[in-house]
Amino acid sequence: MNIRSKRINLNLSIFDKFPVLLATSTKEYGDMSQKGGEKAKENRKKFFDNIGILPEKVHIPSPIHEGCVAIANSSDNFYPRIDGLVTNNHSVFLSIKTADCPAIFFFDPKARIIGLTHGGWKNLKAGAIKNIVQKMIELQSCRHDILVGIGPFICTKCYEVGTITAISFSEINRAVKYDGDKINLSLLTIITYLLKEEGILTDKIDCDGRCTYQTKNLFSARRDGNNSQMGISIFGMKEDYQND
Repeated sequence: MNIRSKRINLNLSIFDKFPVLLATSTKEYGDMSQKGGEKAKENRKKFFDNIGILPEKVHIPSPIHEGCVAIANSSDNFYPRIDGLVTNNHSVFLSIKTADCPAIFFFDPKARIIGLTHGGWKNLKAGAIKNIVQKMIELQSCRHDILVGIGPFICTKCYEVGTITAISFSEINRAVKYDGDKINLSLLTIITYLLKEEGILTDKIDCDGRCTYQTKNLFSARRDGNNSQMGISIFGMKEDYQND
């Protein structure tokens, strides 16, 4: 296959030899959240224009952190109360908004199916990864063919959590780190564990590796506090793929 991916602001080389587009916005583009109103809408259009896609082709979920996943089609592009999307439609671009939690990209190059979900702890606990994989299987994907890319997220050292959150993942080895009175959570450990539980092969998992808290041009709710904004991640298959 001669068509390679278009990868923007993401260190996920696992997708490089496939005709997909994946991107995440940086702070130079501004806030992408719904609460940002018209200004955020303008920011999203500017970002979409820059990466070469039409705004009307971007499908946007409104997460509730309950692991809810839907199959995206060409007629609707807004999904209330949905945490992740899956599609085999080449004219659809999936999106998710994040600030510290990773966007998790799923791709089956054989079945030509993609998925994208929010990787926050509540969504993970609620079964988002299991539900994304299941939806892909409904569209004729095979779990052993699925490639996964984990976008930037807040690292363990910077992610202090409370007791209730820690207890939620106590069964996962090394997911919770205790240091005196401090409790820190490893999102990477949790995500990797859950992916393996769903039959995703270790050599088919890639991770961007950047910490959102420590990387100033990425969005971080923990770092920016009341002034925090949200970025947006995009995933889609190139039109060229239809004729491959």
